Amino acid sequence: MCVGSFNWFSASRDDWNARYDTSLIYRGKNLNTEIDIIKSCLQQRLLQS
Repeated sequence: MCVGSFNWFSASRDDWNARYDTSLIYRGKNLNTEIDIIKSCLQQRLLQS
């Protein structure tokens, strides 16, 4: 599983997060916990928008 983005052209240009981009690769049989954590983090971002 890869989490992140390499698309700099659509990146936010706001001062606090300009050009901030990360990608993480996860491998293994037990990714369900990691997937749940990522979903939770994304949900928090939506609620704060």
